[in-house]
Amino acid sequence: MEFLNKKIGKVLVIEKCGEKSTGKSRSLKIYKCQCDCGNETMLSREQLTRNETPSCKKCARKIRFIDLTNQKYGKLTVLNLHKSGDYIHTKWNCVCDCGNTKVVLTTQLRNGRISDCGCVYKNKDKTRIKLIGEVFGRLTVIKKSNEQSMWICKCDCGNEVTCRSTSLKHGLTKSCGCLKSEKMSGENSKFWKGGVNNINRLYRKRHNGVFQTWSLKIRKRDKICQKCNSNKKLNAHHIFNYDFYPEWGLDLNNGITLCETCHKGFHKLYGKKENNIKQLNEFLKT
Repeated sequence: MEFLNKKIGKVLVIEKCGEKSTGKSRSLKIYKCQCDCGNETMLSREQLTRNETPSCKKCARKIRFIDLTNQKYGKLTVLNLHKSGDYIHTKWNCVCDCGNTKVVLTTQLRNGRISDCGCVYKNKDKTRIKLIGEVFGRLTVIKKSNEQSMWICKCDCGNEVTCRSTSLKHGLTKSCGCLKSEKMSGENSKFWKGGVNNINRLYRKRHNGVFQTWSLKIRKRDKICQKCNSNKKLNAHHIFNYDFYPEWGLDLNNGITLCETCHKGFHKLYGKKENNIKQLNEFLKT
């Protein structure tokens, strides 16, 4: 089919400019055309035959123009055209249900990206501000943090902590951490064994040498095990257990020398709590 000097749609075919390879097994025939608006454009044979009204790109965009006047998108109602341009960048004057006006692009209206003037987000902020002053466990909300959905709270113990709003509302965060510490310490802890006083804590710090000094004096005084007379692997044993009798912890009269085997045998028989002189006498006689 010959297109030269023929009017097709809005364009007049002026001349054939050759062929353009498409990267496949065929090539496209290209024609130089003049549109009714005066612009010159290059169109292929397919564009001339398949399009209902062939035209230049500028006119093609005008043909696709859709009038959105009086249409409603979410809370926005389109009033009139704000700024003409191509189909993609056309702007519209819109009025929101709350009474505010807003200028929105065609694409933002049609794809639902913008459906209000911003009043919905502002109303959400107002409901969030109501958290200020509310109490959640031991925490009292003071103010909004700079981070999204985060609040600065003051605990009953005096510390300040930043918490997420969902954690406060669902009861996941009730304190700055002091509540958990109380539950995990003292008699509330599952590892509670009757408490450790200052004297016991002093003994258990092996690097300070207090317990070692007391143990060395007991072993030098007795020299051998008081049950089996062995002089190997000697241990200093508290007659009255120092966890229950801390005032006698460093008293030399409250110690006796036993070898490692006899020492383990005593505690295996009588345990490690509330040991006394009666138990020791029974052990030494057997």
